[in-house]
Amino acid sequence: MNSPLNNKASCNAGFGRGLDLNDPSTPKLDLSRIAHDYAAEVQAELIARMREHETLRRSEARYRDLFDNAKDAIYVHDLSGRYIMVNSAAEEMFGYTREEFLQMTVFDLVPASQFSQVGKSLKQKLEDHAPTIYEVEVIRKDRSRVPVEVSSRLVYENGIPVGVQGSARDITARKRDEEVLRKSEEQYRVLFDRNPQPMWVYDLKTLAFLAVNDAAVRHYGYSRDCFLAMTVDAIHPHEDVPALIKQVSKIDGSCHLGEWRHCDFGGKVINVEITANVIDFAGRKAGLVQVNDVTAHKVAEEALQSSQVQLQQSQKLEAIGQLAGGIAHDFNNLLTAIVGYSDLTLRRLDENDPLRGNLIEIKKATDRAASLTRQLLAFSRKQMLEPKVLDLNGVVNDMSKMLRRLIGEDIEFVTELSADLGKVRVDPGQVEQILMNLVVNAGDAMPHGGKVTVETSNVTLDEGQTFNHVPVQAGDYTMLAISDTGIGMDEEIQSHVFEPFFTTKAADKGTGIGLSTVYGIVKQSGGYVWVYSEVGSGTVFKVYLPRVESPSGRQITPC
Repeated sequence: MNSPLNNKASCNAGFGRGLDLNDPSTPKLDLSRIAHDYAAEVQAELIARMREHETLRRSEARYRDLFDNAKDAIYVHDLSGRYIMVNSAAEEMFGYTREEFLQMTVFDLVPASQFSQVGKSLKQKLEDHAPTIYEVEVIRKDRSRVPVEVSSRLVYENGIPVGVQGSARDITARKRDEEVLRKSEEQYRVLFDRNPQPMWVYDLKTLAFLAVNDAAVRHYGYSRDCFLAMTVDAIHPHEDVPALIKQVSKIDGSCHLGEWRHCDFGGKVINVEITANVIDFAGRKAGLVQVNDVTAHKVAEEALQSSQVQLQQSQKLEAIGQLAGGIAHDFNNLLTAIVGYSDLTLRRLDENDPLRGNLIEIKKATDRAASLTRQLLAFSRKQMLEPKVLDLNGVVNDMSKMLRRLIGEDIEFVTELSADLGKVRVDPGQVEQILMNLVVNAGDAMPHGGKVTVETSNVTLDEGQTFNHVPVQAGDYTMLAISDTGIGMDEEIQSHVFEPFFTTKAADKGTGIGLSTVYGIVKQSGGYVWVYSEVGSGTVFKVYLPRVESPSGRQITPC
């Protein structure tokens, strides 16, 4: 500082240059003024130095107060690790007095297994001149151990590092919380990974998959890497994606999201039931999803519903059959009387009698009515049968020429007959009626031409097939199938197709009794008849008659 105290010598030197104070040309000096100014400057400098000293004292006092009263253990040691200073918190944390600390090094407080970590930290500070933070386990005076987080930096003197100042914070509680969290995450990971149901986590904002479990990988066929490169909408059919996005925007907390359709790696659509929870996943708002595949349940449910419908249809046909059989039986008795009296009257009338023509028309109408009652009796399974063991292939071959004439020239008639066809026990005349009715019905379904195919084969119906066709029994059957390429039928028409007098034909084209007759003959012969049809794709009727002897040698007896 350039002050009067420092410039005293130069003032004295000025007086020593031989100035003549009596010389008129010499400037007159006001010595009292100079002395006053000099004294003021000296006083100001002394006050400034006192203030600096006070500021330094207060700073040191404040530092000492912070050092001694800090909650963390604070210390200073030289580059060899010997302690120079420690605060009260260090004494309390580690159990050593300040005097004991000053006789120790940092290596007295850490296990031998962690010497290298402490030395590495010191070396890193000396090389990088940067603070370091690391965790280490410290041995207390009572030999117990405490985990601490150490934060330290170099202490310099004249720009040269001479020691280390650091702080140690007890992280026992944090470690305990981390361990609890680790165990919780481990349990979650075990529950997530080993859950037999597919599970995944996805970002609620981007819909990106964040994690998937093994069950999801197995069930959907995607690899884990492939899953994590996809978004959730990729496993939904395209038409379901708008509903998915709308649903995701509403997810809040735990919720059941109902049934959805998913697509696996091969493109197969599966029905699933979804449950989701909102979680925090690596700082993201995410959805934790559990999937329950209900495809099999849906199939079984639909099959059960279908079987119930078929059972109801079968029961309805049974009831109609009983009613029709009773009516046909009584009506047939009345027709027998009409035919008898008509024949007796005709015998007594002269050939030229004008009433003879009326009686002949009455008898013709009665014969037609009798034919109708025979069909109703066939439907109600109350007609007399004369079953014989026969080969259906032979029946088809014998009737082929007649059947071709029945369906017209614009329809192709094809037979596909199995060479090793099993025999059946049925009434030959009734089988011919089945074949004729079904072929004629097929021809009527193709007003603009087409193709009729008559097929025979051996068929074994298992439990799965019989479950879908109540009340069919499992076993070995001979199948007779008649298919056409006609207009087809919708489900509503199919549900009534075997009912007597139900027809979609014009009033003068059919009575609606043909297919019901087929149904009655097949049921009375111990078999089953199924219809498959789609509008515009044709129709196939399949008749299953029990084989006389199955390949296993089991005898099948018609109902």
